[in-house]
Amino acid sequence: PGWKGMKFPLAHFERFCSHLEIPAKDEGLVRMGHLYGTQRYLLREIAAGLEHDVHDFLILKGRQQGITTITDALDVYWPQKYDGIQGMAVADDEPNRVIRRDIVRQMFYSLPIEYRLDVRADNGDFLAWSNGSRLMFAAAAARPQGRKTKLDNLYNYASGATLPTYRRWLKNTADGIANLNVAGKLGGAAIASF
Repeated sequence: PGWKGMKFPLAHFERFCSHLEIPAKDEGLVRMGHLYGTQRYLLREIAAGLEHDVHDFLILKGRQQGITTITDALDVYWPQKYDGIQGMAVADDEPNRVIRRDIVRQMFYSLPIEYRLDVRADNGDFLAWSNGSRLMFAAAAARPQGRKTKLDNLYNYASGATLPTYRRWLKNTADGIANLNVAGKLGGAAIASF
């Protein structure tokens, strides 16, 4: 796709989010409703970056700020919005991959039909839509199998893991994403590439 100078449809995305059911820490499943200030700030920064042809974002975050939730919402939105997207959500280990996949699926299937494309495949490894887009799920600790995959977007969820672990895995998965000039231990991070 032609990504240069692309616009992030923020208003449409916020309407989309208002229909998502999300797991709330103290309340169970709830409608996403209004966005937190931290979520709006992140979305504005991504939108500004995309308008200036910046497509890779490293998001350092604290706990309970809604950043993981908003990136999960992006996992559901982006592949449906843009035809033929090949995306990947990367968790730090296999148990967290399974949880992230379940949360993303739960969010997707909570949407009213007018906000959902038809699903053509839904299995343990990926979710694929009728528009040719696909969201794959992987664990950074796992050794990659098979050929390299060209990805249009990638989300990497880190929680207390070292970035070199992700660099090694990403190098085998998506050329170029692994060259981030960041090192050390992250309390929580998301690496997003659009």
